[in-house]
Amino acid sequence: SVWVKDHPLGIVERQSTPWPYLVASFTSFLLILDFTLQSYFASNPSSLPLSPPEYCPTSKPCPRTPLFTFQLTCILPILITSLYGLTTYLNLPTFSNTTPTARVYGYSYQSQILVSFNLSFQIYDFLASLSLPEHFTLIPMIHHTLAGTVLLLCLKNQTLNYYSPFFAGVTELSTVPLVLLDLDKFFIFTNPLMLQSIEYAKPAFALTFLYIRVFMWFKNWTPRLVADVMYVRNMGDQKELRPGQDYVLWIFMFCNVGLGMMQIWWAWKIVNIIAKVAIGGNDEL
Repeated sequence: SVWVKDHPLGIVERQSTPWPYLVASFTSFLLILDFTLQSYFASNPSSLPLSPPEYCPTSKPCPRTPLFTFQLTCILPILITSLYGLTTYLNLPTFSNTTPTARVYGYSYQSQILVSFNLSFQIYDFLASLSLPEHFTLIPMIHHTLAGTVLLLCLKNQTLNYYSPFFAGVTELSTVPLVLLDLDKFFIFTNPLMLQSIEYAKPAFALTFLYIRVFMWFKNWTPRLVADVMYVRNMGDQKELRPGQDYVLWIFMFCNVGLGMMQIWWAWKIVNIIAKVAIGGNDEL
């Protein structure tokens, strides 16, 4: 990570990172990968699992190729952002060894790369969801819009590089088991290994989501983020370092509130399901 220890602000001047090319390239790659998978399953329909009747136009199980290839394509960016994000997160300088201004405006090449990958994923997810009724719903689309806005501003304004490894990387660790749960929700599997993996994924998703996206999100990272942004504003650092872009910090705060409310909403659903399981009810996540 590129942080200057003997400089009280770290590297706060803008640095050159080829993020537009990275975002365009990786988004294009994901779209091409999805199209390639669709072409493969069109030629090999026997390899495609069927969707249950509730996700079919008729009352019988049916193939849903675009829905299946979308789920498969999402695996790659989720693994990249979560694992690379975790690696970057573990190599961050300690909170006590940085300043508020460095945490808001400090530069990290690794964070810029990570955010570029996550923004590409959000763009692909948004575009693919437009043609998938199961994903083209209000809450997910708002989530993609808010997350994409924050990620774009992080890159365009070199802001919150210190916070990006957690919010754009570590949080995606809870999405890894969610991929299996979505596959189980939308498709019928009979392979014993797949069925066993899905059973393991249920508690893994609940635990990682509640710990990372609720406990860590609200106990550690959001309070620190808000405090640092308010410090930078009160000291006037944003006027010196990012003149004319004071609105960016307000957008961050607005999006953080919206994304935080979504974490609470999803957490409530998870806790509700856990309660139903405890009394012998439906355990579908």
